[in-house]
This record gives sequence, structure tokens and C-alpha cells, in this order.
Amino acid sequence: MRSYALTFRGKLVVALLIVIFLVLPATLIVAWALTRSSTSEESHHGSFGLHQKGIDLTSSGSNPVDSPDSSNASQSGNNGGSAAYDPSLSGPKAFDFDAGFMTFLFTPELQTAIDDNTNSMLGELLTSPQYTEGSNISVEIPLLSDDDMAKITSAVTNAFNTYNVPLSDVVFFVYQPESGAQTFEISISLS
Repeated sequence: MRSYALTFRGKLVVALLIVIFLVLPATLIVAWALTRSSTSEESHHGSFGLHQKGIDLTSSGSNPVDSPDSSNASQSGNNGGSAAYDPSLSGPKAFDFDAGFMTFLFTPELQTAIDDNTNSMLGELLTSPQYTEGSNISVEIPLLSDDDMAKITSAVTNAFNTYNVPLSDVVFFVYQPESGAQTFEISISLS
């Protein structure tokens, strides 16, 4: 019976393989998880009170956050027909040019496209210093039915298409929305 001894070169190859297949992927996963958690914390905690040029979008008129009154108003349409469009259930909610971040409201039952005000703010966001060649655009959308998610993703991708943004730069993330909500926050951040 033969006995094999591992040479110095063999040990070096084994150590290199361990680094390549175990340590490097683990480091990448940890780094991705840390950046993902900080992005989602910004989008949930920072969306109330972000402002641009001294204008706080959350205090302009009525608060467009989905409440029982506003969800009832959206359902009280033509007795089973489609509900009338209420502008307070869509549009920009938070915007920070320097950070490359915006949040807007979207009601899939009433909308198939992003409203004009949000679309123009998206164009302004794309001029942010955060958006450079090779940047990724993170879009956080709610986890809904296939039809509603298709409406949201279609509206967002169509808006990016109007600004000639390569869809390969756009990454969608989903979050669990509150139950019974009809209007949802969509967050876009540049990184």
C-alpha cells in the first residue's frame, strides 16, 4: 500500500481552492447582506421627512399615506366598477437628490403608469451624482398578486425606458406590504 505526502505546492493549491470556493463567496454574501439591510432601512425609516431644496413632500397638503378612509374612498367607485382616480393615492412622497433616493405611491387598481409628477422627479433623480456609469438602480416593490406586480414593474420599466436607462441596471426587490393596503410605496435608490 502506498502512502501519499502533500508537497508544499499541493498545500498551496488546496489553500487557494479553499479561499476561492469558501472564503470569497462567504465574504461576498456577507457584504451583499450588509448593503441590502442598510438600503432597506433607509427606504423604510428615511422615507418620512426626506426633502429636496427645503420642500418636504410629506407635508404638502393631505398626507397620502393609505388609511382606512382613503382605502374606502378608492373602493367606493361605481358599485363594483372601477374606482375613480384619486391623485392623493399616487405621486411622490419623498425625494433626496443628493442621496439618490425617492419614494412614491402607486395604486395598482387605479394606475397602469407612473403619474407625470413622479415621472418628472424620476428624470431629475437620474441626474443625481449618485447615478454614474455602472450604477445599479434598486427598486423596492410590494409582494402582491402576479397581475398587480406586473402593473407596477411595467409602469416602472416604462418610466425608465423614457429616460433610456438600460434595464440591466435595474434590480427589483420585494417587501411584504401591510395586509389590506390598496396604495403602496415604491422606493427607488441609486447605488
